[in-house]
Amino acid sequence: HESEKTKDIVQGLPKIEQILEAKKTTNLEKINKNPHEKLNNIFSKLKTKFDNKTSTRIAIQKVQQSLVKKIQDVYKSQGIKIANKHIEVIVKQMTNRVVIKEKGEIEVLPGEIIEL
Repeated sequence: HESEKTKDIVQGLPKIEQILEAKKTTNLEKINKNPHEKLNNIFSKLKTKFDNKTSTRIAIQKVQQSLVKKIQDVYKSQGIKIANKHIEVIVKQMTNRVVIKEKGEIEVLPGEIIEL
């Protein structure tokens, strides 16, 4: 017997918000594997092998893929089907700017926000 699942995509928004946020939980604990930490970890590993530009591009692509998968998992658990391309557009728009952490190959200062 299969229970009927909701077709209201709004019900998944609190879980989606939790996936996307880097804030602390109600217990003041960091949310495990938030996108910011994941990006920093991937970038740190990649920059030992590649230059900053390549490391940044690869790290952001990996985080984007992870976000799309996590968001799809939330909606699939509710029986809602959304084409990946729709979520990819939103995720790409959300991740099209970065904060410069250290001086590198381009003429920007640490702390500046630039578009990729």
